[in-house]
Amino acid sequence: EIKECDWSSDVCSSDLRYKKASSYLRKEFKRLNLDLLLPEELLSNTITALYLPKNMTYTYLHDSLKERGFIIYAGQGELNKTIFRIANIGELTMDDLEALITNLQEVLSE
Repeated sequence: EIKECDWSSDVCSSDLRYKKASSYLRKEFKRLNLDLLLPEELLSNTITALYLPKNMTYTYLHDSLKERGFIIYAGQGELNKTIFRIANIGELTMDDLEALITNLQEVLSE
């Protein structure tokens, strides 16, 4: 269960913020039909690895999101052509996360 978190204050610990952010993002990733690399029980609260959509390269996804002000990360090693990673650490607000999802959805629809 995720406890309530006041995103506008320091009352919310970073662990709780990261857990809430990752839960929100993963719910939205699922809605966008993006598949997680790892099973639920192995997921981190700070970064999510997702399979690239069919017919989309990492370079295209990265560059399109970067133009919109968002940075994603490539998979490492042999995964660099099949997955991408999105981190949710730092001073991110719910508005930031919602903007990421909006822009990601737009890029995926292009």
